[in-house]
Amino acid sequence: MYSSNIHNFLMRWVGAFIVKKIIISFLFFLLCIVSVKAEWVDTISDAEFKYYVDRSSVRYVNTHNPPYYLAKVKLESLKENYYIETNIYVYETDAFEFSKGDVYNKLNGRKIDEVEGLSVRPIQGGSTIYKISSKIIQIENNQQQYIKNENKKKAEEAEQARKHSKIVGAMTVSFVVGIITSIGRYFYTRYKNSKKNDNEE
Repeated sequence: MYSSNIHNFLMRWVGAFIVKKIIISFLFFLLCIVSVKAEWVDTISDAEFKYYVDRSSVRYVNTHNPPYYLAKVKLESLKENYYIETNIYVYETDAFEFSKGDVYNKLNGRKIDEVEGLSVRPIQGGSTIYKISSKIIQIENNQQQYIKNENKKKAEEAEQARKHSKIVGAMTVSFVVGIITSIGRYFYTRYKNSKKNDNEE
């Protein structure tokens, strides 16, 4: 009896351990996918940081007043062993703000701290923020142009397919009409010959 209870306990423990390992592996896999999806674009450097923009995160939000561009940015310290990831909002009113950011260790990628966000401030022409903002807007414009080109290409392909289908349809109709006409002529000729033979008899 005791051995049976011990066996059941061990089986439950092993099962729970396996499930836990599967869940952890799955979460790690998801984290790897997320990290791969980030497409960091090198923008500019100053005395303290090297700035990157995640191309895949850039988007334009026109449902807000004022409208703004949103992007994930990475500030990599040039003097110390850390980098910061945060979101930047670039408003069409020539202002910007940073959301709360996370600080990571450069070597192992582990989160080590958090930094407070930066409230809305004006963008100074020629500043680091101005250059980062310009890059973000450029990325968004390029993406929109790419989408337009792809939509135009799809529309042209659909039009070509429609024309091709129309031509094939017309050829099919002509072919069928030709066959019907040939069959009609054949039976008509047979009918005339049969009539002629009857008259001769």
